[in-house]
Parts: sequence; C-alpha cells; structure tokens
Amino acid sequence: MNDLNTKVTGIIMADGASSRMGTNKANAQLGSETLLDRAVNLMEPVCDKLIINTTNDLQMASANVSPLFQNMVLISGNGRNVGKTTFACRIIKHLSQKHEVTGIKISSHFHPVDDKHEIFAQTSDYIIVKELVESRKDSSLMLQAGAKDVYFIMSKKETTGEAFMHIAGKLAKHPIVCESGGLGNSVHPGLYLFVNKANRPVEKPWLLKGTAIVVTNQDFRFDFDVSQIGFRNNQIILKNLFYGKV
Repeated sequence: MNDLNTKVTGIIMADGASSRMGTNKANAQLGSETLLDRAVNLMEPVCDKLIINTTNDLQMASANVSPLFQNMVLISGNGRNVGKTTFACRIIKHLSQKHEVTGIKISSHFHPVDDKHEIFAQTSDYIIVKELVESRKDSSLMLQAGAKDVYFIMSKKETTGEAFMHIAGKLAKHPIVCESGGLGNSVHPGLYLFVNKANRPVEKPWLLKGTAIVVTNQDFRFDFDVSQIGFRNNQIILKNLFYGKV
C-alpha cells in the first residue's frame, strides 16, 4: 500500500498476442512466474487497486486484480423489474446494426436446463448455457434483439467472476452487453449503467460505485440515448455526454 493519503490505481496493459512467442505475452514465462505475475507482484505493494486491460482468458495472479473489458457494456439495476433487460435489448438492437454483439445474462438463481439449450460449461458452482431458442426468458430476448450469441450464466454469487472469466477468453473482440448485478465486483467494463425506476429510492447503493451512470426508467422511457453508444478499436465509446429520452 502506498504511504500517501491518496488512492492509487494501477493499470496493466495485457492484451497483446505475440506471433513470435506463440502465446499472449502476459502468459509468457519469466523464470518461475509469468510476465503478468511479475507485473502484479511489483505493482501490488504500491497500489490500492489493480486493473488488467484484457479481453483474453488470463490467469489472474491475485484475487485483488480486476480485468478491464473495454468492449463491454455492463448493466445492473436497483432490484427486479426496473427495466434492465428491456434497456439491454435496446442497446443490443442498436449495436447489432453495425457489429456482432454477444449478450450475457448472469443470475444467482439456478433453473433446470432442458435439451433445447446447449450447456457450454458446468461446475458445482456455476452453469453456462448458450441460448438457442426463442422464448420470454431474458436471455432469449437478447437473442431476439439481435445478439449473434447469448449466454446465460447461473452462478453462486462468490463465483460470478470466475464463471464469466471461464467464457471471456472464448469471446471475440466484439461488443458484449451483459446484465448482471454482481459482475462489477470482479471486472471493470467499458461502460457501466445502473437502471432504476423514476422516484424509486436506491436500495442497492453499493452498485453505484466507480463510473456507474444512473439511467432512469419512466414508463420504459429511459433518460439515456442508446444511439450515443459506439464501438471503435475494440472498445465501447460514448459519442457525447448528453442524454435524451428514448
């Protein structure tokens, strides 16, 4: 920890594949440790927080390290029925006009999986299902909104980050739109949106951290113009900081 009275955040750029090494350079061995491990071990004593900029499935050297996914829009909300999925689908519909979009829905509730769905991965702590059929399920609505691929992750709260990282390295560097209340504890998205109904008291203030932008839902009219969200150089961008009703 640094000796000053300021908070220090360290950022490690670890998203470079090497054709000469035949691997991601962050995973290359340097003696008994990887280059990523060496960077983390050097920076951790002097930083309050470490962020790794990557869209690859890297082995995290420390539980205190949060990977940065600049190609992700993360949507959380102030509880149930505040419009998270509706808003996520509007973002997917907008981005999918020019890009292939991956949709991800993460829940701490486990549901039976029928033979119409493909189990992508399964452990005792989480199940990752690839959405294949049209229904009224949230993950299916993402597919119907225009996402090329959609994954439904059912995970214990303490393994949400692990479940996401299991799939992250297998996703192309296209836009990701993810609806999750807990993933923000494990990763840093390119854009973080917190949805709440108009005039509803905030019941989950711990989700309003960092760079969260509050989006108000007034009868499914959101005070955030999704057309301002763009994608360039493998990262989510905002075209300006002025939002209007959509």
